[in-house]
Amino acid sequence: MSYLPNLFTTGAIRETPQKVIRKIVGEVTFTADTTTIIEIGAGRGEITKPLLHKAKGKQNLSYYAFEIDEEACQYLRKHLHALTVVNGSAFEFEKHIPPAAKVDYFISSIPLSFYKKEMIGPFLQKIKTWLKPDGKLIIIFSAAWLMPLFKKHLPQLKPYTFLSFPPYFMVVYKHKV
Repeated sequence: MSYLPNLFTTGAIRETPQKVIRKIVGEVTFTADTTTIIEIGAGRGEITKPLLHKAKGKQNLSYYAFEIDEEACQYLRKHLHALTVVNGSAFEFEKHIPPAAKVDYFISSIPLSFYKKEMIGPFLQKIKTWLKPDGKLIIIFSAAWLMPLFKKHLPQLKPYTFLSFPPYFMVVYKHKV
């Protein structure tokens, strides 16, 4: 996948580093109950594929992959059949999942730095209303200036830094009711 031509759509200049993907996969635990995952900014499945591999054999998995790039959506539909692919805005995720759904994991790699702060706060609050108790929101990003905004809206988040080019940051928020 060529990243630079789609920079202002996807926000990515390179594929996600493996150490970041391993950390994300390590944060996800599959239980005997139904597990619901919403991945926003799924791209061509760099994070999706290892998560589906970890979930192999799990019958009660609901996996929604949101991606704005139609070409990436076509790739996901062709190669990864165990998920629902939505070509649309992550900011409207609730229009594409069952109304009573409670989410175990939101995984976001969308370029939140491209959006106004006035949009990000309400988006994070909306995500929190869909999370199950002890559900997790995992966000990866490269814009360090977003950290204060995340800390404001996601109390008790755990921050991680990955030295790479560009540097990657990750926050993990565990929802408490």
